[in-house]
Amino acid sequence: MVKSHWMQMLRKGCNSCIEGQNLLCFLNFTTNRNLSRKMIKDIDEIFDELLERDPIPPVESFNMFLGSVLKKKEHGALSHIFRKMNMYKLPIDMYTLNMVTKGFSELRKVDFGFSLVGLSFKLGFKPDVITIGTLVDGLVKEERLRESIELFLKVFEQDLCEPNTMLFNIGLHGLCKFGMIDYAMRFFKSMETKFHCQPTIYTYSTLISSLCDHSWGVGVALSLFNAMVYQRGIKPNVAVYNSLLRCFLCFVNWADGNNVLKEMEKNEVPRDIFTFNILIHAHATHGNMKNVEALLGKMIQEGIKPDTVTMTSVIKGYCQEREMWKARKHLNSMRLMRLEPNVMTYNSLMYGYCLKSDIKQCMLLYEELQNKGLKPSQITYNILIQGLFHVGHWKQAMEMFSKMESEGFKRDYATCRIIVEGYVENNLLHKALSFFRSTHDGKMILDIEFYNTLLRGASKFKGVRELLALFVELTVKGLRPDIYTFNAMIKGFCRHGLLVDALHWYNCIELYSCKSNGATFNLLVRALVRNYKVDNLKKILKKMAEAGFELDPSSAEMVRYDRKLSLEVLELLVPFMPYDHYAKLLDVVRAMKDESGEKGARTPLREILPAGRKIGIPNTWLLELMKEEVEFPRNKCAGSQAVNEEAEAKKLTEKLDDKSGEKEQAAKSAGEPKTKGATAVEKEVTIDRLDIRVGVIKEVQKHPDADSLYVEKIDVGEEEPRTVVSGRLKYIPVEEMQNRKVCVLCNPKPATMRGIKSQAMVLCASTSDKVEFVEPPEGAAVGERVTFPGFDGEPDDVLNPKKKVWETLQVDLHSDKNLVACYKDLPFTTSAGVCKVSSISDGSIR
Repeated sequence: MVKSHWMQMLRKGCNSCIEGQNLLCFLNFTTNRNLSRKMIKDIDEIFDELLERDPIPPVESFNMFLGSVLKKKEHGALSHIFRKMNMYKLPIDMYTLNMVTKGFSELRKVDFGFSLVGLSFKLGFKPDVITIGTLVDGLVKEERLRESIELFLKVFEQDLCEPNTMLFNIGLHGLCKFGMIDYAMRFFKSMETKFHCQPTIYTYSTLISSLCDHSWGVGVALSLFNAMVYQRGIKPNVAVYNSLLRCFLCFVNWADGNNVLKEMEKNEVPRDIFTFNILIHAHATHGNMKNVEALLGKMIQEGIKPDTVTMTSVIKGYCQEREMWKARKHLNSMRLMRLEPNVMTYNSLMYGYCLKSDIKQCMLLYEELQNKGLKPSQITYNILIQGLFHVGHWKQAMEMFSKMESEGFKRDYATCRIIVEGYVENNLLHKALSFFRSTHDGKMILDIEFYNTLLRGASKFKGVRELLALFVELTVKGLRPDIYTFNAMIKGFCRHGLLVDALHWYNCIELYSCKSNGATFNLLVRALVRNYKVDNLKKILKKMAEAGFELDPSSAEMVRYDRKLSLEVLELLVPFMPYDHYAKLLDVVRAMKDESGEKGARTPLREILPAGRKIGIPNTWLLELMKEEVEFPRNKCAGSQAVNEEAEAKKLTEKLDDKSGEKEQAAKSAGEPKTKGATAVEKEVTIDRLDIRVGVIKEVQKHPDADSLYVEKIDVGEEEPRTVVSGRLKYIPVEEMQNRKVCVLCNPKPATMRGIKSQAMVLCASTSDKVEFVEPPEGAAVGERVTFPGFDGEPDDVLNPKKKVWETLQVDLHSDKNLVACYKDLPFTTSAGVCKVSSISDGSIR
């Protein structure tokens, strides 16, 4: 027997029922109570107690019990009670059967619900609209699309019951869930016109939510919203607003998203956990992590506890920004909030570590995920495969791919794309081609993006035959080449010196209705400049000017540092230089003109440039950066105008007061030797003014805003590693840069490159098509200064750009025939020996 106050209340209620012969009052009382889970488990014992009453309670009383159990979602207990009712042959009506059918539907056992339909016919009951709606809902929850739609349509075809709004809502939900929005809209239109059923807020919410998942459905969703509010007079709930908000933020329409939030506030619709999750996910996806933190604070202020979805979005945002310590911090906060990380949480963390090339941490997270009993998803394996390829471990990547297939996952589009790109990135084009052709699902693999990846690999490592064969293959399969296809073809032919063929492929771009981009023009300009094809260069530059493009940083550096280029070529290229290179190249051209005595331009700019084209103008991002750099010291250091005027007036008064003593002071100073400050002697430009140290590259990653730049963290013996932005290191694979000793110039003036401040410069030897590190000997200590025999002076704290110290000394930095890095004839020297390069002799060091 159950010794609880519920049993005491039961007995008390039963006694009162005997006295008043009204058990319904007691059942009403227990049904309206806030039943605990323990009470639900003891229902069967209470049921046995009721059976001992005389007379036996009517069916309505047992239905109330079934309803209370259903509200508490104890569906197992519900079916157990029904079995007892059958066993004792208690009275049953259609309401009883509908509740039990609902319980089976929630347990994902809708087939038992269908068996109850047969029982209802035996008992003489006809299934009503609630029965049919419950069965359709159960089939939808089990994702039995075909059966749910067939049953829903039979209602109208065979007149099984009179459809009502509830049945339409369930049917529309099923159709929308399986992407059949067109059919859902048709039933919605016939809902009122043909069957006279009034749509409710749930009807509109279901349709608007499904339409907002597609860009083409936004207009229809808004028209439904307006009809709901202004024609029906139905007040939108938070679910409708959440659907619209998710739609606008998904398609980066921040203004309309803010309008939705204002509308919610105006109509006093409170924001729920889903509203905040949508906002946090949108801001985290676009890297607005300050807004994410502010939203987390607002959630807590409004009494809404973040859930696993919330924290996963925050962690994903920090991982995309490569701020892994902040992502780890929020992972720990999840555990403090008693939130368990899910597979998506671990996927986000693994993706962040892959971006930082830290595959060791990635694998540790993979093991932790499995130890927690979570099953890795296909996204998990895709991230691991991509990360292993990225660090050059292609064999381990393919082992992970085999493990993925053994777990029952099929290779999908994303997986195949990652593997093909990974092989190409690791210079294994033959394996990429083999894997590409071994994939049997032609519909999935047949994509122009795959061929573009293969063409990029072939343009680097193969001959023109392979390029042509791939191009013919993609056209035979009916794929249409895009601009990236033609860029790969042009790059391959330029690499082999076949400029005529490269120009032919350039002319083919318009035949395929494609438009040339900046990469197209830069590829051709670099090839034509190297081969001194001036006439063709003029034509390409004219087209480039008409299209509004300029040289990229890689092309600009090649032009700026190539000493073999003629004055005519340099004159042609000056107007196309980016802002940070324009003035320097213009100075070179003027100096060459002064030496040669020429005055006019060999090729007038009007022959190439269209009227109105501006040259030497910074890009928008650079103008904003320059404005920030000017405004900060101005706001920080400059006083108000009134204060400045007062200071000037005070200085003027002091000058007037001291005017009488000026002659005496002048006579006195004439008899004294001049001070050091009064005679600023220009310091001689010698090599010991450079602060060159031994450093180790601790971390390498691509610049988030520039494909041709790398961002490195280099240890030079200080408390914190220095951040260095390098442009010429694109010739060196990332895996060869990790944990490598290099020579670092530590005292150039810090410069901001695409939003990241570079605090030093990595010294490299280079030719027109090759770049190599200047490497210290193995025994050199990190942070040790590199010296030159005969020069023992102290380096400048910061090299003054106006004094051109680096530019003056750099001219004499080179690698000699023995591959030793030298200043003139003096080697780069450390306590462990001299610094060398790998293979470039007589190369310039910069």
